[in-house]
Amino acid sequence: MAAKKSRLGELSRDELEDIVEEMALRRPELAALVERPRRGGRVKPGVVLAEVDGAFEGIDHRSWRSSYTVASDLSAIAESAEALLKKGDVASAVRTLCELSEGIRENYGTFHDEESEVARVLDEAIEGLRKCLAMAKGALRTAALEALVDTAIWEELSGGYGVANEVPKIISQHATRAERAELVARVEASVPRATSDYSRRGLGALLLGIGGEALDDERLLDLARKTGRHAELADRLLGLGRDDEAVRLLDGLVGSEAVAVANVFVRRRKRAAAEATLARRVRALTGAGHADRAAEPIVEWLLARALTRKDAADAAKWAVDAFRIRPSTDTWNGVRAHADGKAAQGLLREHARRSDYRLLVDLHVADGNVDAARAAWKKLGGARIWDGGPLATALAKKYPADAASIWLAEVDDLVKRGNRSSYRTAGGVLRRARDVLRKARNGPFATQLLATAREKHRDRPAFLDELSQCLR
Repeated sequence: MAAKKSRLGELSRDELEDIVEEMALRRPELAALVERPRRGGRVKPGVVLAEVDGAFEGIDHRSWRSSYTVASDLSAIAESAEALLKKGDVASAVRTLCELSEGIRENYGTFHDEESEVARVLDEAIEGLRKCLAMAKGALRTAALEALVDTAIWEELSGGYGVANEVPKIISQHATRAERAELVARVEASVPRATSDYSRRGLGALLLGIGGEALDDERLLDLARKTGRHAELADRLLGLGRDDEAVRLLDGLVGSEAVAVANVFVRRRKRAAAEATLARRVRALTGAGHADRAAEPIVEWLLARALTRKDAADAAKWAVDAFRIRPSTDTWNGVRAHADGKAAQGLLREHARRSDYRLLVDLHVADGNVDAARAAWKKLGGARIWDGGPLATALAKKYPADAASIWLAEVDDLVKRGNRSSYRTAGGVLRRARDVLRKARNGPFATQLLATAREKHRDRPAFLDELSQCLR
């Protein structure tokens, strides 16, 4: 580097200008460096913003190196702000970081930041602004606080890039009560721009995190209502003794939101009110025999509460309701664990009346009732069924011919796809079938299954090759 510096010192002004022009042609964003302050000068408004815009120009969207190059250039700007702050030039440091943050936010949607390199530069800017707050006063301090909040707002409205998580903490540590009230108003003004409940709730979390003790009870309740922060709303209502309002809130919720608020009731020692309200909510959602999936998380919560209270009758009731809402082997296991045999048989009859034989196959397999599972399968016409492996495995000992037919149908479907990957999967199915049949002491059926598969698909040499490799 010393040799290069001495060589540059030998060049004339015209030669140096030629070199600078050539550098700017190769990297247009470097042209903005001309406007950078020299030897103690202050950063002028708009200079850093132009430099950031320049860094995003000419991005090759096909190359992952684009985001790396942009991030490198922008990180250098953040480092320059750090150097300015160390020299005591707080004004230039704040201006640099504010414009760096603004420029990234404005340009971020123009390319794919695959590894989040550019997003991480925003975190560098946030950390730099945090350091500035310890030294900035007056308008500079206001600018730094607003830049932090604007980045957090952008984060929530954009759907979340994983930046600005520390902003509420920084503001709670460094902002005065009056400053926090002004920042709350700034965030509140952005709420109408939210296009989803997710973004609205994110802004709500930001509002409550920034506001803290600066928010009186009614202000917090108002903000929580506007942004759908139901858990915080319920918590404050219960804390104020306004239980009726909290119950009305809970009674209007469904799904995971209802569960989150119910957990607030439990923490506030209002368990009975939550359980009664949600039990009533489930009846409304599943009235007239209709199952509503929105009730599923609520029923699961009520089941968990019943088990916590060791209330066997309630646990049985909610286990049955959980199955009715989402019939599956896992909810069936809940029925078997918590309800009696009479309730289980009643559910089986319900699905038999609906001719829901595919589900019945799985339930009987889960129960180990091979004959009932086979009968339900026969009701389907003995047809090829999706994910029939568990049924075939269950049938392998007592009904090996039926098991072989299920496995062979699955292999036929895979071979029809005509590609090596499907052939390899088919070979794996036959290998597992062979092993299961042999373990069930039905080796001859395994031999016959493999022979049949080879004969049916003898015109598929690639399949035969994959099968041979699988059976080694």
